[in-house]
Amino acid sequence: AGPGVLAAADRLYAEWRQRPERRGVGGEAAMMRDALGEPAERGFAAVWCRARDLGDFLFRYDPTQEEQSVLVQFVPAELRPWEIRRVRKFLRSEQSEGRSLQVRLQDLGSWDVWISATDAGPGDAAPGNEGVEPVGYVIDARIDPFRERVAGTERIEVEPLRDGVRVVGLEVHGDVMIERVADRRGGAAAFFRSGERVWVALERPLDRGETTELEIAFSGRMLQKVSTGLYALRDTSRWYPHCGTTDRATYDVTLHWPDRVDVVSGGSLVAGGTEGGIRWERRRVERPAVGFSFEVGEFAMERASLGPVAVRVAFDRSVSGIPAPARREVVDTVLAVLRTFREAFGEYPERELTVTTAPRGFSQSFPGYVTLAESTLTREDADDWDRRRRQRQQTIAHEIAHQWWGNLVGWRSYRDQWLSEAMANYASLLFLERSDGGGGAYVARMAAGWRGSLGVRVKDGRTLESLGPLVLGRRLSSSKSSEAYRAIVYRKGAVVLAMLARELGTDAFHDSLREVVRECADRAISTGEFVDELERLSGRELDDFARQYVYGTGVPEVYYTHESERDASGNWVVRGEIRQASSFHNRYAVVRAAEGRWDVRRARIDDLDVGRSRLVVPLRIEYALPEDDAAGVGAGRTGTIGRLDALLSVEGERQSFTLRVPGEPQRLRLDPGGEVLANFHDAGADPKSALQAEAQILEERGDVEAADRVLREALAAGRPPAGRVPREDRRERRTRDARILLDLARLHLDRGRDLEAADALRRALRTLPFGVRPWMRLDIAALEARLALRSGRVREAWAALRPVRGLLGAPRHSGNPRALQIERHLRQRQDVLAESTALLAVAATLSGRPREARRAVAEAIERGCDLGALRERPGPEAVPGAP
Repeated sequence: AGPGVLAAADRLYAEWRQRPERRGVGGEAAMMRDALGEPAERGFAAVWCRARDLGDFLFRYDPTQEEQSVLVQFVPAELRPWEIRRVRKFLRSEQSEGRSLQVRLQDLGSWDVWISATDAGPGDAAPGNEGVEPVGYVIDARIDPFRERVAGTERIEVEPLRDGVRVVGLEVHGDVMIERVADRRGGAAAFFRSGERVWVALERPLDRGETTELEIAFSGRMLQKVSTGLYALRDTSRWYPHCGTTDRATYDVTLHWPDRVDVVSGGSLVAGGTEGGIRWERRRVERPAVGFSFEVGEFAMERASLGPVAVRVAFDRSVSGIPAPARREVVDTVLAVLRTFREAFGEYPERELTVTTAPRGFSQSFPGYVTLAESTLTREDADDWDRRRRQRQQTIAHEIAHQWWGNLVGWRSYRDQWLSEAMANYASLLFLERSDGGGGAYVARMAAGWRGSLGVRVKDGRTLESLGPLVLGRRLSSSKSSEAYRAIVYRKGAVVLAMLARELGTDAFHDSLREVVRECADRAISTGEFVDELERLSGRELDDFARQYVYGTGVPEVYYTHESERDASGNWVVRGEIRQASSFHNRYAVVRAAEGRWDVRRARIDDLDVGRSRLVVPLRIEYALPEDDAAGVGAGRTGTIGRLDALLSVEGERQSFTLRVPGEPQRLRLDPGGEVLANFHDAGADPKSALQAEAQILEERGDVEAADRVLREALAAGRPPAGRVPREDRRERRTRDARILLDLARLHLDRGRDLEAADALRRALRTLPFGVRPWMRLDIAALEARLALRSGRVREAWAALRPVRGLLGAPRHSGNPRALQIERHLRQRQDVLAESTALLAVAATLSGRPREARRAVAEAIERGCDLGALRERPGPEAVPGAP
């Protein structure tokens, strides 16, 4: 190789050594294992790749990992220059105080996992692992809140999972220093650190059937003073070193601290006392547990018991002003939750339960120990305390449910952790239901937020729900969205369990859950094992249900129509039809149109196969009671209105139903409580929207003539029947008609009928009421730009896309409230923004604006647009910004 190539290689290697990917790949540990002759490390490989459009990727094959083949991408945080300066200053300050020691500016960002897979197939051996699992932790720690430090020694008994293990990997918070590691005989063991991972070399290989013990001395600034007498533990689980893949072990923990403060922790008290102004407690967790934690502060303690279980609730200084009756209410809630879950899931698995407030924004659960975010109990006045009672009760119930789901019954891998969180969410709603007879209403209350959160669209036009199934676990958090994990695992997961309860029958489902807890206690289970257990206990086949809701994505759009009439005997009959359609998103591609003109075309991508979709849907009909019906019929009665509740099994794309009703039907609703993972639309009440949706399906199937006809029907559709929905005013009707005309214009453009498209666009602009057009600027701009580009009028296309340019960093509106409101609305239109940025990339490139083109190309690629045709266009110039 020549000098230029060698210099370029040196620069590339220097860049690689500073990259976050190198720290995260585990290469140092692989080289250490290989040098020590550990057989499992043979075959390790890591490749740093640079893709033309999508940037840098890292492929790693590591036989010691649970999923050996991983393709990941590090996406750096988007920081402006002033933000970079602020972060650097903050890190310098933190590191001078002994905090954030392992954090580098270049490490700030997100890890997107594109592929993660195991070699194991049907009948193969288990997936890879870290090589050892802990049997038990013995920790002796000194807590010094005044210096904000935790220091101590830890003995970990480990057992190998394969022969020839020479290296034990530890995980610990970046600010915890490992001062010494010794083997069972007390001799020092070699180790090195990379970020939050520590690798320890054993004196000799360890084979299956043997155990060894590591003694680790550690210390770090793991406490942070919040206020006088109140301290926050900066990491509740990694304040001491951990090891293993599953990492479920027993704990024997002794804590020492100054007697001027209090310490509360989990497990069962074995011994304790005070010596020379230092208090100490020894606590044990005798069942395999995921961790051990504690809190430091000045606490007001409330005590109670439930049979043999001792209960204590500690209120820290920040909430100690809550009067005794209010504190007692919290204690009573804890006891009521324990009683409910003891009945639902079996006996409480520990001898003690400690519940404490904690100065952080999340609540948490360890065996025998629950922390509640102080915001759960913070009150501004008595009204606020009462108003937030249900939220407080739900949080307490959620965390205590983890004593069974998450602690007693663990999860095998990150793909199975949703079982813990979704089940705790479902159990908390079960408690609310049983505590005051709320029935399914509490599932509905919880579900009230899932539609909005799961339906949020990210930059490439997909919804949060479509980013991945429940079993994707922590990988749901990515550069696409930091909210997807909570929305999918917590909210969707609880709705899926509620649907599963209806599928199996609520009583049978709860009986099965109790049996699962009994049979799977003290071990970690997988999602597949959970489903298999439910199938065995219920005698029902659940493969299709699991495929659609657990392992799949997609929320059906359900449209229904119905009518009622009297039969020959004078009874009322309701006949209806249900149609399922898939939720979808669009992908956009730049194409060469006729005569060398340019266009941007869309392709619809459905999120699920509705032909295989199955729903069990609650149906409610309200009807007028006959005058001679004194008792009323159905599930409920209010005045002269009766109610009939039923369950419909909906399968496939279309299905009919017939029901007999004791009185004249007044109202029919599917899923009245919002308990089913689908969006329901009464097509009779909203015919325009239903016809628009049908036109989209027809267009996707290629039947554009039928789609054209249906859109015209939607335009001509009249008002919904009186009483079905609130009356629309004239402004709302005109706005809806304008949207239909815009859909019609887009359909004409896709068919190459530019004149008809231009006419439909003009009609839409005339129909739009005054003041509404700013909310539809992107739709209008995209259509105008497409018409201009298809006619070769590049500068007109550039001018039409002015609203999009404003969103990509060009000078924006003044800061008046309405302009800012419009801008926020436009940013929520991710689908049309993707189309518009692709059009902008074409217009900027063809009109010779390289700076704007680079920005538009980068944005369009990030939104998933295909710019291949633009890059490959004839001519000597390249697309600005294209790699």
